[in-house]
Amino acid sequence: MKNNSHEETITCLVVAILYPVLAIVLYLLNGWILSLLWKWFMVTTFGLNPLTIAQAVGVSIIVGFLTRESGDYKKEERVGWQIIIPIFGVFIAPFLTLLTGYIVYIILIV
Repeated sequence: MKNNSHEETITCLVVAILYPVLAIVLYLLNGWILSLLWKWFMVTTFGLNPLTIAQAVGVSIIVGFLTRESGDYKKEERVGWQIIIPIFGVFIAPFLTLLTGYIVYIILIV
């Protein structure tokens, strides 16, 4: 029983350290992708000013704040791939968005 408590403590510490780091990385990644998509579509289509990455990070934070769903999370314990797949998906989704935007930009705009 003591070993399980030790593992839970380590898990909590790792999550407490990694979560803020991953959140910052995701905000920067989303900002970079938003700045590219903005340049490709909003600047060329509507003549708007381009967004810097810092401005795009700010917009991303605001939109995320306004559209965040409240937690109706399941309390079941996740292990192994059940933990890794959602985290992996969070990092893959922005790149899929960028790839889709790039394809549309190349086909329709350039």
